Amino acid sequence: MQGGGSWFLTAGLPGSGQNVQSLSINASIDPQGEVRGVISWTWATNPLPGNGGKLANGYPWVMAVDTMLVLSGSEAYLEDPVTRSGQAPSDVGTRVEWFVKDTGNDPDSPPDEINGTPIEGGNFTVHVLPE
Repeated sequence: MQGGGSWFLTAGLPGSGQNVQSLSINASIDPQGEVRGVISWTWATNPLPGNGGKLANGYPWVMAVDTMLVLSGSEAYLEDPVTRSGQAPSDVGTRVEWFVKDTGNDPDSPPDEINGTPIEGGNFTVHVLPE
């Protein structure tokens, strides 16, 4: 399972600035069934000036994949603990779940999905290990 994508790409008026979430996954299950991998997730928002708030912030998490189930040739479930959180070290140890749907690489294929939300840019690939 590997790939990357971005979603919730909102920008400017009439909304409230910019919001982008990006996810990168590189995970595998070896022939003995051991799961390995890293996920990087960054949520960033840049609100419009005013309202007394910050003008920009980002929230990156790095996670070590310790659970991965390939549900089909196009869907995978991953679970992992946060191992690094630059903005909030107290988040380390928080467990996160991801459901990834690979809809294919055909130009007419719908967008891949993360937790049921279509990504707006990127591609995920789910591989099934040969038996």
